[in-house]
Amino acid sequence: MAEGLESPHGSEFLIKTGLPSASTVNSSLKRLVVSGYMIQEKGKYHIDDPFFSRGIYWKRNK
Repeated sequence: MAEGLESPHGSEFLIKTGLPSASTVNSSLKRLVVSGYMIQEKGKYHIDDPFFSRGIYWKRNK
């Protein structure tokens, strides 16, 4: 996700991640931005917390 996530509401992303709906993605992203884990710049979402980023990377690559 270093390059940023541009379309987390699209069907391709939902299928890839197994998330049920775009509204779930939207509410989750809002919470992550408010909590300071992610930022939104120029229409893309980026992980702002390096520890959060490492945790996600570690979990996905077990």
